[in-house]
Amino acid sequence: MEYRGKKIHYTEWITWNKKKASSFVCYDFNIHPYNISQLPGRTLDEIKSKIDNYIDNYEKYVMLDQLNDAGAIEFYKQGSNYKSD
Repeated sequence: MEYRGKKIHYTEWITWNKKKASSFVCYDFNIHPYNISQLPGRTLDEIKSKIDNYIDNYEKYVMLDQLNDAGAIEFYKQGSNYKSD
């Protein structure tokens, strides 16, 4: 199924204790500035709400990505012996 141009996948499985489980997942946000491998939701309404948030607040996620990059630049400028993991 699709919502706002994003594909939503529905998955069902059986848990380790034999209970039925399900979720909705969107894989369409693995691009800049989101970089999320999968966006999960327990219900269709929840996944739609998350998709709305990411699409409607695009500028916020661009800013957060730039802030993350700036933090990484500052970290490496300090010349620490620790080079991260």
